[in-house]
Amino acid sequence: GPGYFLRFWYRYQTEDDGPHWDQRWVQLAVDDGPFANLLQLTDDPPDTWVQAPFLDLSAYAGHTVRVRFHFETLDGRANAFDGWVVDDFSITATGPAACADPDEPNGAPAQATPLAANPPHAGVICFPGDVDYYSFAAAAGDQIALDITANAAGSPLDSYLFLLDSDGASVLAANDDQAPNFPDSFLGYRVRRTGTYYVRVRAWDNPSVGGAAYTYTLTLATGDATAPVISALD
Repeated sequence: GPGYFLRFWYRYQTEDDGPHWDQRWVQLAVDDGPFANLLQLTDDPPDTWVQAPFLDLSAYAGHTVRVRFHFETLDGRANAFDGWVVDDFSITATGPAACADPDEPNGAPAQATPLAANPPHAGVICFPGDVDYYSFAAAAGDQIALDITANAAGSPLDSYLFLLDSDGASVLAANDDQAPNFPDSFLGYRVRRTGTYYVRVRAWDNPSVGGAAYTYTLTLATGDATAPVISALD
């Protein structure tokens, strides 16, 4: 039979949007067993209503399941916020629409798609919650620029662009909108160390949106920005 998918809308105001403090978990208990973590929500916009990604429950067919939304502050500091609000909870047979992206899976630094300088690279935010990673090499002193074209080309994607250090996690620079009323992303950065760097592309309203229509092109430009040395001859 068809699979079943869990979705819901939510809004949060917490210490931050990261995975370490004020954690937001969807948990599942199977056949009266203990609750176990199913999904942690992170890297999403605060203070606005967004929709959770599709959570595939087909592996639990024939079992009784209970769903719990667990909010954990972990400590007594920085807790004067509204917290986490959930609404419009549903389990239906409607799953994500089909979407072809030759780069998938590239949802983690270890799966990053190599990105060459200059030619635009076509990508898709293929499903709600999809995040695309790219990798490239740069030398100390290089000035790099990353440019996304999506909305300007008719895509419904409102992009959010991140440049990550060689660990694939530390954010060196980020950009949501190039300018007011221009939601495509652009950032520049001067590289301090020779190595591999990563790019993360997601929707601003991640994980609400995604699908075959959410296309974009990502362009990497690099150049040596080492300061020139001027010497005078006697």
